[in-house]
Amino acid sequence: VEPGHDTSGRPEQTIQVSLPRGAERTLALRDEKGSLLCGFSESTAPENWVRHFEEQAAHRQWTRTEDWMQGEDSWGVRYSHREGGWMDVRFARDRRGELTGIVQVLPHSREQTETRR
Repeated sequence: VEPGHDTSGRPEQTIQVSLPRGAERTLALRDEKGSLLCGFSESTAPENWVRHFEEQAAHRQWTRTEDWMQGEDSWGVRYSHREGGWMDVRFARDRRGELTGIVQVLPHSREQTETRR
């Protein structure tokens, strides 16, 4: 998705949310303000997804607001950005042993979100 322009004609900034390598996107919703909801799944170890999102957050200067939460077969975390906005990551192992996850991004003002593989 190409960056657009806001109502004043100025280019909008873009947040790029990458999925873990090998993950299949199963859902992608975006609203007019740039918020994003993206679902994905894959047969992999949960540590691979934790590492992927930690690296992505650090690269984009997002800070973890809490430690990773872990249940029996579920994981989750929230990241925030110093300029505002947040990203939630949640995933769980299904009955077949695959991981199914969702990322929700609420960007700070004037940003658009984008998913890429």
